[in-house]
Amino acid sequence: MKKLKIVFLFLIAFKIVNAQDDKEIFYEIIEEDRISVEALALYPEETRNAILVASIQPEIMMRLENIQAQVRRKFINLIEERPQEEQREMYELSRYDGLLEQIASDRERKSEEEIHEILRDYPEDIHETAMKLGRRNHDLLYSANVLYQSANSSFENVIDPYDDEVKRAYRHLVQLPEVIEILADNMRLTVAVGDLYRREPQWVRARLDSLNLEAARTNAKEAEEWKQRLEDDPELAGEFQNSAENYAQERGYTEEEIRQEREVVTHVAYHHFYSYPYWFGSPHWYPVSFWHRWPLRYDWGFFYGPGNVMFLTGMPSFYFTYWHFAMPLNHFYYPHLSSTFVNHYRQHPRSTTGVSAGVSTWLSDNRQNVPRNFLADDGQQVQRMREYGRFESEYRERVAESPDRPVSREEFLQANNRQYQTLAEPGLREGEALRREGRPGQIEGEAARPRRGMGNGVQRDPRLEDPVSPEMRRAPIEGAEPAPAPDRRRPMERTPRTAPSPRQQTPAPAPRQAPTPRQAPPATRPSPPPTRGGSPPASSSPRQAPQGRPMKIIFEDPDNGQIYDVARRHHYFNWSR
Repeated sequence: MKKLKIVFLFLIAFKIVNAQDDKEIFYEIIEEDRISVEALALYPEETRNAILVASIQPEIMMRLENIQAQVRRKFINLIEERPQEEQREMYELSRYDGLLEQIASDRERKSEEEIHEILRDYPEDIHETAMKLGRRNHDLLYSANVLYQSANSSFENVIDPYDDEVKRAYRHLVQLPEVIEILADNMRLTVAVGDLYRREPQWVRARLDSLNLEAARTNAKEAEEWKQRLEDDPELAGEFQNSAENYAQERGYTEEEIRQEREVVTHVAYHHFYSYPYWFGSPHWYPVSFWHRWPLRYDWGFFYGPGNVMFLTGMPSFYFTYWHFAMPLNHFYYPHLSSTFVNHYRQHPRSTTGVSAGVSTWLSDNRQNVPRNFLADDGQQVQRMREYGRFESEYRERVAESPDRPVSREEFLQANNRQYQTLAEPGLREGEALRREGRPGQIEGEAARPRRGMGNGVQRDPRLEDPVSPEMRRAPIEGAEPAPAPDRRRPMERTPRTAPSPRQQTPAPAPRQAPTPRQAPPATRPSPPPTRGGSPPASSSPRQAPQGRPMKIIFEDPDNGQIYDVARRHHYFNWSR
């Protein structure tokens, strides 16, 4: 009896130690891959619970990956012989749940009246495309629907042996392809969480709830600080609005779309929530997963309400922040905004919100080119940002003009040091950069370098991307065309911006013309600076927001923008590795 007690006590002790080890591993994983964990923790409780249940059976996820890879390949083979515009339309139609099945459930082509009746339950955005495909390309839709239904049947066969809770979890997650992708890309995290959840479900739920509350509290605090800065500094607010509109214009949005009334914005945002289906994947010409069509407010962190009042919904996104820093002219024309972003990063170096993460990643990617005192808090930050924007633009102009006579940034700075009195020599040293959690000596995000096709790390809006033409379908896909940048050879002139038209790599055999490119209005800029050698423009006269736009700022409860921004950031980091 005594021996049995000893064995029993030993087993209890072993279980406690083992549980402690599992918890330590859980915390280690959180620290190692905080972006992925926070992306999952930010989802609503229903989705978090589905994630935990699904992680107990990770083998299902691996089988779903295999199904998805096969179906996606077959779908690409099905449409890649088609004109570019038609490929785009097929992906768009697939975003609307059940629409493909209703239009092409059998081989018989539906009449216009029948299709019109089906479309009554769907947004107007897809009506024209659905009617055109339904009447002209029924066989293609029918083949795509057969493929989609076969994927669903395979999925149901995979989960059939499992209990109802697991089935419900996976049926829920398959509607959130970005979540499935995060879990599949981080199988070590998935397996560890599932194993611990099987043993201590209450503890794991409590930890995820805690992470959710912590992230929500942090995001709300930073968003409130951001709102206060905009209210206290009209010049900052004006620069932010102008930079945001330039960002939108470069992605093909029209002035009307940018200045929508609040009720229209809400309506359009709802349409954008339709994701590309997991089985077909996001369009194959994207270099990284792009599951949703994002409303502008997700990147801006605000939208224009009635009377063009700013309604804040959170912080600017990672992609907007990175884009802002990647374009040198933004620092010259919007130095207060650049300075504010840097100060926010200094105050919140470990934050995973878009501003801190965007600044951190950009610094890591450009550490050798950024002035050593770029982060210095010495009262000259605004002027330094303005000078840095001029310096980087003129340096690139010099390199482009004389490629046969290369010059380093340090040499260029020394030769023109009177014009750039606030700039130190290039080379942001590790000891002078704000450290964030990660490997020793690493600025967080260092491993996530923008690669060819990412447009300096910024995902372009789907409307500006083109599928590979049928003639080029066998060639390797190099990635999306980088986002258009200001003219490097004349960086300081004020020129109207025009939304780029869809690019075609080779003449496409489309029988129809592509839609007429939409024209964007000229970007609002201050007076152009003098030519090189002159003094910087006076900064004593603050630039106000455009006329007719009230500076009243209203803060609404943050929406799902932060969730999707963190999820997108995870996909970008994982892809870039």
